[in-house]
Amino acid sequence: MTAGAKGKRATGLEGPPRSAEVFAAAIIPDANLREVVLGDLAEEHARIAHASRLRANAWYWWQLIRSALPLTFSAVARGGWRAWTRLAVAVIVAYAALFVLVMVSDAMLWRFFSASWLQGTMLVASVLTGVLCAVVAGYAAACICSRAPVAPGFVLGLLCIAMGVMLVSRGGDGLPIWYWVSLESIVLPSSIVGAALRARQLIGRTS
Repeated sequence: MTAGAKGKRATGLEGPPRSAEVFAAAIIPDANLREVVLGDLAEEHARIAHASRLRANAWYWWQLIRSALPLTFSAVARGGWRAWTRLAVAVIVAYAALFVLVMVSDAMLWRFFSASWLQGTMLVASVLTGVLCAVVAGYAAACICSRAPVAPGFVLGLLCIAMGVMLVSRGGDGLPIWYWVSLESIVLPSSIVGAALRARQLIGRTS
């Protein structure tokens, strides 16, 4: 039984949002720490929910979001230099995999949308396939850095954004600015989603 379910049973109210508890499980891989954090949040959520369920849910989500980075990287820090090395390796390997996936998918799209009047459609398709590529890369990064699986997904997304900004500053390979803005917007959340999927898979095996 999760801490949220315990809080629900104890107060007779509906517990914290299930989706928020899933998010918490992804950013806090340590089961004992997760139980403590969710237990404290569930108690305060129940107190606020007496006045407003909507406000309680918003508060619960905000507490998780603002704590996401510290909780994620504290898991890496507890592992010492080996964990930091594994994080670096995970990001490098995942970035290389993402580069290959994007190149292959874009090459296939260019063949399919070869007519010049279809190139706008091709760019939209490239952004959409970029979402899938980033999810796969984030998942791969989390497989390597399993101690803190969401951390490499986050770093990978930031690295991709930095590289994208660098390309745009050099002319963006002649592609329209909306294309780069779209890619920059989706790469970070997509890589985090991929990492979170792996995190949930790992937690499911240990629960």
